[in-house]
Amino acid sequence: MGVFRDIIVDEDGLPRTNGNDLLVDYADEQQMRYVLLARPGHFRHLPTVGVGITDYLNAPETPSTRAEITRSIRLNFRVVGYRSVRIQFPISTLKIEFE
Repeated sequence: MGVFRDIIVDEDGLPRTNGNDLLVDYADEQQMRYVLLARPGHFRHLPTVGVGITDYLNAPETPSTRAEITRSIRLNFRVVGYRSVRIQFPISTLKIEFE
C-alpha cells in the first residue's frame, strides 16, 4: 500500500478523471517523479526537497557523479518518508526502487 494519495495525472501532467470527478489514488511513483525532477526551492512546504535529476543527464558518469546522485536521491526520498531506496545505474536508464 502506498504512502501518498494525490490527484492522478497522465503522462502529459493533466489530471485524470473518473466520470466528472478527479481521480484520487495512491500516487507514490508520481510523487517521487516530482521529487526527482524538482530542484530545491520548488516545493514551498519543503524548500530543501528536490534532486534536479535533469542537471545530471549530460554529466560524465564518474564514481563521484554516481555518489552525488545516490546521496541526493536517498536524502530527498527519506525526507518525504521513504526509508529503503535502491538505485541502479547508468544515468541514462536510472532505476529506483523505494519502500
